[in-house]
Amino acid sequence: VMGSRSYANWTVDVAGQFGRLRGVVTVAPRPATSIPHASLGYVDVGADGPFPDASLAGLGDLVLMVRSTTPKFKGFRVAFASGAKFPTYACKAGGSLPLSRGCWKAMFMVPAGTEFAEVRVPLNTFSDKWDPQTGMARKTCEMDASVCPRVEALKRIQRIELWAEGYSGDIDLQFQSISVASSVGSAFVV
Repeated sequence: VMGSRSYANWTVDVAGQFGRLRGVVTVAPRPATSIPHASLGYVDVGADGPFPDASLAGLGDLVLMVRSTTPKFKGFRVAFASGAKFPTYACKAGGSLPLSRGCWKAMFMVPAGTEFAEVRVPLNTFSDKWDPQTGMARKTCEMDASVCPRVEALKRIQRIELWAEGYSGDIDLQFQSISVASSVGSAFVV
């Protein structure tokens, strides 16, 4: 991040079959934050699709299989892009700049423990109008239905990202899978 003291390393543990984002998020004022929509500090990792059609799950939950040695960190987020003209750009600007809609983001917490745990993030908690400085939703589904993902968005997911932002601290996020599940439990791995 331009001028930030945040840094991270992404690795894949092939034997353990998981990815790991490890680093430090430093939320600190700096000259770049005077630029509109500049972040105060974050780290992220993303993957571009195509991903399988997950629309049959309806608007249930995004399901993460995760663990962390830093479960007290409050700034973990997950995002996905669909229908965005420029998915990576949309996932950096959060609907605050022209052509930056279509990347939905939500926060999640990782339970303490050494085993991978299922974390369900309800799709109705995602928004594509969030503050790029903090990652927090500027508008929620309860406030404005137009910011919520629709079932059609799950048909053609273009990009998925994991973030740590908005809070200072060490981060260690390990994940095995991301899927979409209906409220009755059937899952579609993305």
